[in-house]
Amino acid sequence: MLFTPRRRPNSAIGSGVCSTRTTETGGDYEAVERSVQFRLSRQRVLTRPTAPVTLQVVLGEAIIRRPTGGRNTLAGQLQHLLDRSDLPNVEIKVMPHHVGAHAGIVSGPFVLLQFPATGPHRLAEPPTVYVDGFLGTLYLDQPSEIDMYEAVWADLWATALTEAQSRDFISKALKELPK
Repeated sequence: MLFTPRRRPNSAIGSGVCSTRTTETGGDYEAVERSVQFRLSRQRVLTRPTAPVTLQVVLGEAIIRRPTGGRNTLAGQLQHLLDRSDLPNVEIKVMPHHVGAHAGIVSGPFVLLQFPATGPHRLAEPPTVYVDGFLGTLYLDQPSEIDMYEAVWADLWATALTEAQSRDFISKALKELPK
């Protein structure tokens, strides 16, 4: 489960966004490129033939509207979201601006990782919250932390547009892009 007010990378946007983060790598552009390639490789788990990962995403409207990388990059990203939303293991919702204040404004972007069971009442790993920030990453695994983020997630999922409304929203944004 993922809440993000920023777009997930493709190679064009990943390079653009990550290159603005070179302070993390001391200006090491090869490290930036490795980071982009790593982020892109993670997407393969959605389409692998055996046990593809389930992904639920709430995207802030600004992601859909902000032309990071230019018009063509944004168009490619929006089409990618629409294509991925057709997968049975992917659910994408949009949090429109008109909703106003919501829990994600306070929490910021996060990923709530939940792992499969290896037996009755036995998880392969405990749930973990992953927060990717300007200065690096943070992993939270304390039950009280997980409970807080699960509550935020439940609020975000309930407040966002439905999946069908979100597809329509993304499709409309794609059609409205300036030529």
